Amino acid sequence: MKNKIYPPDQAKVLFTDVKGVRREGVYVLDMNAYVELVESSDTQDCNNIFPEGEIIQWEFLESENSDSEYITVL
Repeated sequence: MKNKIYPPDQAKVLFTDVKGVRREGVYVLDMNAYVELVESSDTQDCNNIFPEGEIIQWEFLESENSDSEYITVL
């Protein structure tokens, strides 16, 4: 599990889970997890939280954060 690169805290990302489902959300450093942003809810519940180990790929959503060194396949 070493040498994995994760986005900065609260970065908006598009991530893919181990089942191949792509989701939009943010990376939360304190939780070591990706949190899917659900349009109908501003709250974070356990149904939209994905631990780092369940994510196989991520990329930035915002163009100002786009940096090829951060786009990674885990």
